[in-house]
Amino acid sequence: MRPRSLCLLVFLCLLMLPVQAATQCALTATPLLVASEGLTEQIGDILLSCYGGVPLGTIKGSLQISVSRRISNAIDDSGYVQGVTFALQTPGGYTNLPITVRPLDTSILIENFQFNMTVQGTFLVKVSGIRTEAGGTTQAYVQWLTNEQLPIPSPITTVGTSQTSLYATTLAASVYGTGPALPQYMDFDNMIASGAGMATTRVTEGFGSAFVRRVTADTTNGMRVLIRLAGVPNGAKIIAPDAIAGSSAAIPTSSGQFGTNPTSGLYNPLAGNTLLLVRVRGAQTDGSGGFVVWTPSTGPQTLFGVGEIDYQGTSPYVVYEVLDASSTTLESAQIPLWLFLPTDQFVTEGVITQTVSLGPVSTLTGSVAGAPIPRYRPTAVTNDCHLLGDCNANYFPKMEITPTRTPEEFTAPSGSAAQSGYVLVHNIGGGLLQWRVLARFVNGAGWLAISNPSGSNNATVRFDVLPKSLPEGLYEADLVFQNVNPYSGSVEEQFVHVKLTVTAPLPEPPPPAPAPTISNVVTPGSRWGMPFAPGGLVVLIGTNFTDQTTVSIQGRPASIVLISATELTAQVPVDLTPGPAPVIATNSGSASAAYGIEIVAISPDLLFILNNDDEMNSVDRPAETGKTLQLFITGLGSAMHPVKVRIHDRWMDATPESTLQVGVELLRVTIPADLPTMQSDTMVCAQISESVDGVCSVAKNIWLKGSGE
Repeated sequence: MRPRSLCLLVFLCLLMLPVQAATQCALTATPLLVASEGLTEQIGDILLSCYGGVPLGTIKGSLQISVSRRISNAIDDSGYVQGVTFALQTPGGYTNLPITVRPLDTSILIENFQFNMTVQGTFLVKVSGIRTEAGGTTQAYVQWLTNEQLPIPSPITTVGTSQTSLYATTLAASVYGTGPALPQYMDFDNMIASGAGMATTRVTEGFGSAFVRRVTADTTNGMRVLIRLAGVPNGAKIIAPDAIAGSSAAIPTSSGQFGTNPTSGLYNPLAGNTLLLVRVRGAQTDGSGGFVVWTPSTGPQTLFGVGEIDYQGTSPYVVYEVLDASSTTLESAQIPLWLFLPTDQFVTEGVITQTVSLGPVSTLTGSVAGAPIPRYRPTAVTNDCHLLGDCNANYFPKMEITPTRTPEEFTAPSGSAAQSGYVLVHNIGGGLLQWRVLARFVNGAGWLAISNPSGSNNATVRFDVLPKSLPEGLYEADLVFQNVNPYSGSVEEQFVHVKLTVTAPLPEPPPPAPAPTISNVVTPGSRWGMPFAPGGLVVLIGTNFTDQTTVSIQGRPASIVLISATELTAQVPVDLTPGPAPVIATNSGSASAAYGIEIVAISPDLLFILNNDDEMNSVDRPAETGKTLQLFITGLGSAMHPVKVRIHDRWMDATPESTLQVGVELLRVTIPADLPTMQSDTMVCAQISESVDGVCSVAKNIWLKGSGE
């Protein structure tokens, strides 16, 4: 053979020898929105698409995946990670390969796989089911540890982004009185018809796929909602629906407190995935364990079932689990809770509040044997009204304050008695308004006292200016009324500005001996050192009062009504003019030190209350509704007629009648017949003209008995 032909043959043979393939892999992922509260959130699938390999070449070995958060998959008894799958793309779809997965804190090592490339020298694998703690953006770093070199030019990818998943609004409930009794047949409609108090929680997901049902074998439950209640009286029973249809359902469950009529809801699984929450019985206080009380069947189902919630000691709580949800629609749900007070004991006024969180609640991080999956950090839940656009809706409470006089300006001599003012607080919206009041002093301190610094819904707040220990000067402060739970999310405050001008002390006469002493001047009914009206009664508290004691007010003689050694009741002269007035008691020319009081046109003060049968109203002798109530009052002075009387929350007119006792008038009113048996209160308000703000008495307790009981 010629040499030239031999060289050509060798060259052709070299061309036919196998060439080492230059395999490369592209890393991609499907990032998921995950709950920022979550400790075991499933991140997105990781895809590795490789090409340029040996046709039908064998790949075996390990794949290490490191993530920027702690991995929190369950661990089996052998110490291997559960829930992670490694799937190879085949003509029929993805096929899960047998693997073992070892945990390495923030990494996992997928081991013992073996598969062949395609005839084109390519392959595509998908890793699914990795769970991590949530927080910010989660990234994964991927590295092959196999028999073939499989370089990944860009080995880092984003697999998850966290976002708040739960928002909620709670409507608290006030409790007072007794009952009602539980209905004989308990269902949703009978709960509504019972008239029981209601506390409603509305939950809303932060993004369309936030509400997650149980779909994988490595989970112990679906996402849960845990509601804890505070302020529940001993012996009360709390009833909750067995199932809740969310906003995407055929007919959503409605408590009736968010602007729609109450309804139990209708769930229809044939209409696609819609939000369904089911109550969990026997759950632990952290929301773990227990079992759902109801499982849906096929076809439309009305959710009428209810049941009593769980207790841990005296702390009630209820747990709901997501059994169905849409992965694309932002969904919310209303969870009403009905409050049945004991029928054999009276409950004084209180407020029941709710605290909401995702469940199970846990502080266990990473992969913990036996811990529930999913589980969530204990996180304060933000109001959901900004997501649903109803922060200013009329079904939320709204606070309105009205001073009984404007401006709130007082003048008093140094060393004189307290003067009082009143501010009316009203809830002009829905739900339960919870408020508090505090004093912010511009100058001075401690000279403004608030009688009832907190409360709920409608009330009259009394405040007193205290000039007794103040030197002369002008003092200013603000009464700050705060909405304790503003649904707008911002602090809501309203202000009443108060001024007190302290003048020089009143002159004192030379101290005689023996002489009476006056330590206080109060009203006979409320025993407050409030302003006094011409013609009304006052009580002097002191020493050395005798049958010969005389009293002058503003220099004019006062009629003595009742006297003892330490108390003297007198009538304020009817012709006094409003303003500061010294009160002086005299025994045979020996006078007491002057005690400064304030004279105003009217200052109503309830003395006592008689029932229709002239018996004193008391807990043992309640007044029957629908009958007449007799209110004996002083201090109406020059009030215009009729005056206003409030019984419980009902206002009515009454015209004063004279009595045989000087300084005392009688008001007769009919108790509304529809009021129930209860302890309540009554007050009287009066004004001297339509253009001048009214003045109200201090409220006095009354006891009522329902008609026919």
